[in-house]
Amino acid sequence: GNNGGGNGGGNWPGGQKVTLYEDCNYGGKHNSLGVGYYDLNQLGIDNDALSSLTIPPGYSVTLYKDDHQKGVQTTLTANTQCLTGSWNDKVSSIRVFRTGY
Repeated sequence: GNNGGGNGGGNWPGGQKVTLYEDCNYGGKHNSLGVGYYDLNQLGIDNDALSSLTIPPGYSVTLYKDDHQKGVQTTLTANTQCLTGSWNDKVSSIRVFRTGY
C-alpha cells in the first residue's frame, strides 16, 4: 500500500524520521531515516549529494564528510533548506538521534 507523502501537519507517519534530500529546498531524490547510524550505502541517496534535510522537533542529525561516521562533522537540530558551502554535496554518513540522548 502507498501511505502517501507529506508530514500531515506535524503527524510524522511511522514515527519521527529525518528526511534527506539531494537538492536544496527539499527537492530531488529523498529518503527518510529513523534514529540510528547510517553509512554511505544506507543513506538512500547518492554519495556527496545531500543538500537539504527535514528534522522533526526533538531530534538531531550529525553529518560526517567520510563514511562510517568519520572525518569532519557538524550537528543540525532543525530543518535545513540548503546546506552551506563546505557541506553541500559533501556528506557521506550520518547519525540520527533524539536531542539530549
